[in-house]
Amino acid sequence: MRSCSVSEAIAFVISAIAFVISAIAFAISETTFAISATTIATLAIAFAISETTIATSETTIATSETTIATSAIAAAYCVHPQPNNRLI
Repeated sequence: MRSCSVSEAIAFVISAIAFVISAIAFAISETTFAISATTIATLAIAFAISETTIATSETTIATSETTIATSAIAAAYCVHPQPNNRLI
């Protein structure tokens, strides 16, 4: 087995340090990707909640409109009662 020169040993150490830095950079990249994926999933959930809230609001508006229409019919009946419980 041949022994390494000092310059070869230094080159090996520098190479090893570069490899470790590369591995750290890869781990940071993977962590950033996971955070991005989590953020996208969170935004998708927030969007779904917003869509549900909008649908609920639309249902509430429709219910209010039905209530207003029913009240108008009842008011018309009270003002102009019809024989045999029939509306005009």
